[in-house]
Amino acid sequence: MISLRRTFAIAYMNWIVLRRNWFRLFDVTLWPLILFYSITLFISFIGTDRNLLAMVIMGIIGWRAVYHFQIESSVSYMDNYWGRLLPHTLATPLKLSEFVIANLLMGLLKFIIVTIMYFVISYSMFSFSVPNWPIFLIAIAYLCFVGLVIGLITFGFTMLYHENAITFSFIVPDLLVLISGVYYPIKIFPVFIQEFVKILPTFYGFELLKSMVGYGKANYLMMFVTALVWLVIAVLFVRYCFRKAKREGKSGKFN
Repeated sequence: MISLRRTFAIAYMNWIVLRRNWFRLFDVTLWPLILFYSITLFISFIGTDRNLLAMVIMGIIGWRAVYHFQIESSVSYMDNYWGRLLPHTLATPLKLSEFVIANLLMGLLKFIIVTIMYFVISYSMFSFSVPNWPIFLIAIAYLCFVGLVIGLITFGFTMLYHENAITFSFIVPDLLVLISGVYYPIKIFPVFIQEFVKILPTFYGFELLKSMVGYGKANYLMMFVTALVWLVIAVLFVRYCFRKAKREGKSGKFN
């Protein structure tokens, strides 16, 4: 049974790290702002198509949803690893599910902070408003879930390969944005890449966002199927990696 006390204890520890670590704080302030301004200012400069600007703004928000839910468990794990706390953490009754849920809550908090900041800036600078709130909320919730699923896979690699895998964890969201057609149709890619993208749940989440302004096509069936398949793979993989890391003593090795 999941302990709320242990879960919130890990979440609170991450909150303290966020407040005291400038690099972690920049993750919800400086870096999101650089991303937002670099794309929206360019789009507003080259044209006046408000639908295109709306697609870009919603795409950025969706990208941050995937990013924050994907990266949090890996980063928290490595903070414990670099701080030489893993043996102490593993000696507690803390469960893997409690650790993941705690980081899910932290990812949600970070995403809410960044999203509020984006909405305030978007409305004040570009008079942006969400075209269809129900669809927008479904798409964002879906991308948050997809971020968590992908995050379980990268978390599994992090438990096994530590520093080498954390770099991979930061690359994954950017790679998904590149090939999932957040700001452009996937038809610009070679056929084999187009076929590969269609098995990624991120593609269908961003297509749902784009469908609100006529740049994408919603496919709820494939959203459900791909997310379910990837969820099963992710759960099995992270459990395998956790057992393998404990069996091989990887959690107790330091730099």
